[in-house]
Amino acid sequence: METVSKILVLGLDKAFEITDDKTGEIIPGRKLYYAVPRGENEKGAQGLSVNDQCFMRENLQILRDVTVPGYYEAKIEWTVRGMKSYGKFKAFRLLKEFKAEF
Repeated sequence: METVSKILVLGLDKAFEITDDKTGEIIPGRKLYYAVPRGENEKGAQGLSVNDQCFMRENLQILRDVTVPGYYEAKIEWTVRGMKSYGKFKAFRLLKEFKAEF
C-alpha cells in the first residue's frame, strides 16, 4: 500500500561511504532528518516528532529531489511484517522552502 504525507525536511547529512566487512563492497549513503506532526491518537502528545532515516545503495537516488530544508510531499510504501507496519520513502516533492529564524 502507498500513501502520500506531508513532512518537514530539516536537513541532510553529508554523503558517506561504508565498507561491507564480509564482501568489501563500498556502500554509499546519506541520512535525512525530518519532522512529522505527532499523531492525534497519542494521548497528551503535542508538536512534532523528529526522525531520521538512512538511504543506502540504490535508495540514495530517492533524495535527488531533496535540495533544501522545506515542506515536502513524501510518497511512502507500507509493508506489514507480523503485527507491525513499516514505511519506506519512495519519492519527495518540494511544496515550500523552510527557513529557520532564530
